[in-house]
Order: sequence, then structure tokens, then C-alpha cells
Amino acid sequence: MNPDGTGKVRLDSVFPNISFNGDDEQTEEALKKAVSKFMKETKGVEVWRDVTYSWADDGRVNFKGTGYFADIKELELHNVGIMAFDWSADGGKGTLTMDFKESEGVDNEKVISKDPEERKKEIKVERQKFKQSKPMMTGIMTGLKHKAVFNLPGKSGATVNFTEDGGKIGIEVTGEKLLAAMDKLVNDDEWLMTNSFNAQEGPSDVEEMSQVLFGQKGAVKAGRTGLGKPLFDYAAEVAAARKDFEKLQEEFTVPIAPPATGETFENHFLRLCPLRSHCGKKILPLPVFIQM
Repeated sequence: MNPDGTGKVRLDSVFPNISFNGDDEQTEEALKKAVSKFMKETKGVEVWRDVTYSWADDGRVNFKGTGYFADIKELELHNVGIMAFDWSADGGKGTLTMDFKESEGVDNEKVISKDPEERKKEIKVERQKFKQSKPMMTGIMTGLKHKAVFNLPGKSGATVNFTEDGGKIGIEVTGEKLLAAMDKLVNDDEWLMTNSFNAQEGPSDVEEMSQVLFGQKGAVKAGRTGLGKPLFDYAAEVAAARKDFEKLQEEFTVPIAPPATGETFENHFLRLCPLRSHCGKKILPLPVFIQM
């Protein structure tokens, strides 16, 4: 990423080929359709480059490519990953933050009873619902993995819950860790007295969830100082990538020019949310590696 927020993402992901007409054959046409849909419905990418795609052994789609974005906050990879990032910079200092993806039109706040006896009754119901949904959640979340590694400008500053290695910062979330964190919080009597836990939406306190997942309570962030010059020439690389992208389009029978912004895709998936802010999106076992 550059100090002004422009950047490029190298994506290595595996995602399912969702078909609602029963067509699950691993044909070249089906593969191109899945890749085309992914690139068209991904938000915030100006252009793709160095794209390769193939069928994975288990029938999912393996997609690799470099996407260029003007604002990481607007970057939303279609049906891939569960984390969202934001970058702010001012006066030679910058901060990268991570949160879990949100869905529009979902009320994440729940009013809980202040009466101790009433709250105990609510907790009993919340735990029972979580227990009922846990087997299904386990099946959905097993194998899920989202790892992101960043090359950021400047020097390391105040960092919370990101890891640092060789000048790069990273973060990783797995479905198994998410489920374990939820299980811990739903069985914490003291915590539940002042926080809600919805079986579909997860815990209401995302900061507490971050502590259970990553080790420190609070916002997940990485501070940078002395931002200096851009790490690469964004305009020049985007211009070159556009030429390469024209060649890529020739491989497809439908246009695949990705929109910088777009409307939220229609949700046909099961409404089962492992996090308070992730309702409306299905969590699938999707290994994802992102380098920025």
C-alpha cells in the first residue's frame, strides 16, 4: 500500500462454484463463469492483472490474481474472506485497522434486560439456541481460513493484534478459532450478564471477541510513522494492467470489467453468522491468502 491509500492485493483463494440450477460439472465453461462472476461482483478493484484460475481437486475454484484498489475501505472480495480493512493517514502517520465484514440492513444491537433474574432467563435461551446451531456452524466453519499480509509504508508504530515479521504485518482467522471464541464467550457467566449473544449473530462485544481471537482487547490496528514516498507507481501499474486485462477479457464470452463500486449481491445463502457484524453472508470453508 501507498501512503495515500492506493494499493494492490495479491489474492490466492479457493471458493465454491455456487450453482442454483444443479449444474456442478467441472467444465471450462463453468469455470470461466465462476471466475467472471467473482471479478464482476468484487467491489473496489479498478483492474485485475496476472490472473490464473483452475479447478481445485475438491471441485472448488482456485483463483489467483493481482487487483488494484484506490481505497482499501471499498475493497470487498465477492464471497471470499470475513475481514474488512481501512487505512487513514495524516501528517506522515498512518493506521491500518481491521474489522469483520458487515451486512447492510442488519440491526446488530440488542437491548438486554437489566434485571439480573430476567437476564439469566435470556442467557438460558441464548445458550440453548447456540447449542442447537453449533453442529451446523461446525460443518460450515471447519476449514475456513483467511490470512492477510501487508507491506505498508513507513516504520512500525503502535500495533494491536496484528503480527509483525520482517517488516510486514499480518493477521489470520480460522473457522475453528472463531467457533472456539464463540464457545468461550457464550459460557462466560459474568460476560453474558452485560452482553448479548445471538446464535446467528455471535457476541455483541466485538472488542472482547478480538481479545479471545488474537490475544489483546480493543480495535485491531497497526500504526505507521514516517510514511515517506509511495511504495510503487499506482497510476503507471494500473495503466499497464488495463492493457493486460483487455487480453484476459478475450478469454470470456461475457464482459468481466470489474466495478469500482456496486450494489450488494443478492443473498441466497443460509443466514448463519459467526460474528455480530457478519449476518447475511454464508461462511464457507474458504482458504484465502491476501498480500497487500
